Amino acid sequence: MRASGTVTKTGAFSMLSDMFWADPQHILVSTDDSKLQLIDLQGKRTPVQFSDPELSDNVPRMASKAGDRYYYLGVHEGYTVLKTFTASAPEAKTIQEGVVTFSLSPDGSAIALEKREWNTTKDAELQLIDASGKKLGTVAKGTLLGRPSWSPDGSKIAFSVYTEGEQGMKGMYVFDKASGKTTPLSTEIQAYDSPAVWSPDGKSLMVYQTVYEGEKSNNVTYVVHLK
Repeated sequence: MRASGTVTKTGAFSMLSDMFWADPQHILVSTDDSKLQLIDLQGKRTPVQFSDPELSDNVPRMASKAGDRYYYLGVHEGYTVLKTFTASAPEAKTIQEGVVTFSLSPDGSAIALEKREWNTTKDAELQLIDASGKKLGTVAKGTLLGRPSWSPDGSKIAFSVYTEGEQGMKGMYVFDKASGKTTPLSTEIQAYDSPAVWSPDGKSLMVYQTVYEGEKSNNVTYVVHLK
C-alpha cells in the first residue's frame, strides 16, 4: 500500500486466474476451480457466492463488479457468453451470447464488448450494451478487435481494429459516447496484446504491442496524446 509502504501478499493463483479492481478496497479474482473471490488490502479473502452449473471446471474469465452486480465470461453450449448476478440474486444469467471480451464502464451503466457469430466469416462487432444487456449501438466492425478501454470519466472508449480489404477500419480509434463520433488516432498502432491504458486525466493513452521486423520481434510502448 502506498500510504504505509507495505506489500500485502494475496497468495498463489494459477496462470488462468484474472484479477481486476472491484472497488478501491478490494480485488476481484477468478480461480481455476470455477469460483470468485474478493481480496481486501490486508490480503483477506472472501468467497463470492453465486451459482452457475454451466461453468463446470471452467474459469469465470474477466470478472468485473459495479455496485452489487458482478459480470464475467462464462460458457453456454461450448461458447463464451456474458453472464451477470448479484448477491441477492446469485443465480448467474446470460445477457449476451458470442462475447469474446468486454469492458465495464467506470460507473457500471454500460458495457463495451467484442461480439462474434461463431462458425461464420462475419466481422466481429464492438457493441455497447446497458447493464441489463440491452443493445445501445455498434461502435465498429472488423476482422480483429482489441479489447475496449474506457476513459476514467466513462465518456470515451479506446480500441484497435483491423479489417481485411481496403475500405475497412484499421488502426487505433477513440469513440465518444455522448456524440457517437469515432476518431482515428493512428494506423500504425493495432494493439491486440493488451488494452490501451488511459492517463488519470483522460488526455493520454499508453499502448503496448509487439512489432515484427522479419524474424525478430520487439515489444514497443506508445504514448498517444489526445487534443
